[in-house]
Amino acid sequence: MSHTAGRIMTLIFIYYRDEALKVAEYLKSFFELELLKEERDDFSFTIKTEDSGHINYDFIPEMHELTALPNIARKLFGEKISNIKAKIDIYVTNFCPTCPKVVENVVKLAAKNENLEIYVRDATKTDYQSVPVIVLNDTFTFIGTVDLDILISIAKGERVRDYLEKALSEQKIDFAEKVVKKGYVKELMEILKDGNLIARMGTILLIEKLKDSEIANELRKSLREMILSDDLRAADDAVMALSYIMNPEDMKFLKKAMRKVDEKIREAIKDILELD
Repeated sequence: MSHTAGRIMTLIFIYYRDEALKVAEYLKSFFELELLKEERDDFSFTIKTEDSGHINYDFIPEMHELTALPNIARKLFGEKISNIKAKIDIYVTNFCPTCPKVVENVVKLAAKNENLEIYVRDATKTDYQSVPVIVLNDTFTFIGTVDLDILISIAKGERVRDYLEKALSEQKIDFAEKVVKKGYVKELMEILKDGNLIARMGTILLIEKLKDSEIANELRKSLREMILSDDLRAADDAVMALSYIMNPEDMKFLKKAMRKVDEKIREAIKDILELD
């Protein structure tokens, strides 16, 4: 039985399927267990303490995941690291040897933080080709391990540009797309303006992919502004990006812009519009 400073650790175990009771029996060797049953179709069980976030499992842990569960649960009794309000999904498999350590690390954030919900999910039910996969707030995706400082910062709305630039540099266009669709157009335009070369190329590819999205008009507006800027390199890239999502209004804009922009940008526009 686990103790903290002479105090028995009481772990709350909420089960939704009777098959989860075998997990509860295993945990009884390590904790004082408060056993509760609730109705829920999408999960097997939840573990928590009286003041921690919820750790929800949608499968029955076996092998590595089961033997690691006591250590994972002990992290709920640790010191408070952050008060972030967030949802974190962790996709694992029972036969992944590195997954338990990743879960254990992320669960530290739930200690004395009732604002955090963690969902440990069976990756075999998804299209993920490698595990573990961490998804923050249904938006930010990480393959493998991730520093807790990064999760905390992004949950607070910080370091989003860093995340986007890394995803675009690695050609993880789908990861970046999820973020930009949440309204991070400004950060995407910053990367097009002064990001590294590969990230800028990825940005143009992503803009093309967003041609028919709800944020397409916002992208067009930002690209038009960049074309009229004094930054010739950024303006040149903006002309190229706009050409992939161009509508009739954009064509009118480009024709008028030719009277205002530098010769280099004027030539780029002429090429796009196929003018002599």
